[in-house]
Amino acid sequence: MALPPFEIHRVNQEDADDVETLGTKPKFWWFNSVGKRLLFKADDRGTGEDWAEKIACHLCELLGIPHVDYELAQEYEQSVAKRHGVICENISPAPLSLVLGNQLLFERDESYPLDSRAKYKVRQHTVAAIVEVLRSVKPPPGWQADGAIQSALDVFIGYVMLDAWIANQDRHHGNWGAIRDVAGDLFLSPTFDHGAALARLLTDDERSERISTRDKNRTVENYVTRAKSACYADVSSEKPMGTLDCFTAFAAYSTEAAKVWMDRLRNADRGCVCEIVDRVPATRMSPLAKQFTLKLLQANQQRILRGV
Repeated sequence: MALPPFEIHRVNQEDADDVETLGTKPKFWWFNSVGKRLLFKADDRGTGEDWAEKIACHLCELLGIPHVDYELAQEYEQSVAKRHGVICENISPAPLSLVLGNQLLFERDESYPLDSRAKYKVRQHTVAAIVEVLRSVKPPPGWQADGAIQSALDVFIGYVMLDAWIANQDRHHGNWGAIRDVAGDLFLSPTFDHGAALARLLTDDERSERISTRDKNRTVENYVTRAKSACYADVSSEKPMGTLDCFTAFAAYSTEAAKVWMDRLRNADRGCVCEIVDRVPATRMSPLAKQFTLKLLQANQQRILRGV
């Protein structure tokens, strides 16, 4: 029996409690009907960031990756529907604090560009620098060691594998971090902010053409190889690494952990993946977008399992 579509939660603009300035998307905090404080993040351009975030959230759950839970939402101004978006809870409520990657990297090396506006083309955002930071960070709060997946680095390798699977090109230094507790200890944060994944910017016309083309250079399988991470192999590199190359580079630092993550990906039930995508309401995601997304996930799964 098919599961129902994902619920779309109503968010009233007049209930906004505080505006969130972190990031580039319109965001505000609000209290729901039971008094829980939540963050609304708008998909103000209508480019599918909401459904990409929701699908990625459930794929994390399928793989056992610590993640922020996102729910689909609809913003209203009085009775008028405004923007689509997602809602989530605060992962670092006071007295905890979220320390983003750029701050962690700056604390390690004061020459690292701290400017929060510079998120891309930061050559110092290298695999080696991130690994060095992660060695002084504990696993996510509540994480239970699972075989070879024990350290923060081991867990982060799962995040990078997720990026390769969903074609997430947005793992810049503001989209990962650590949670600092009152004692000053750092714990890797759950993975968050995957709205730039799953090729959500493509039009349905282009999706249709890539699904049906006989031109090998235009196929979905070829298209997914173009996904770039926001990490560099070293500071002299002119371009960021591909998402698969990035996973391979991180995997080299903990090969046993990478194997465990790959086994989880290998065992990800195809029916469950299809069900996750199918549950996105038709008002948010077209049938062609769903078909293309499934082909993208299948192509990237095969690339990952072949490539390391």
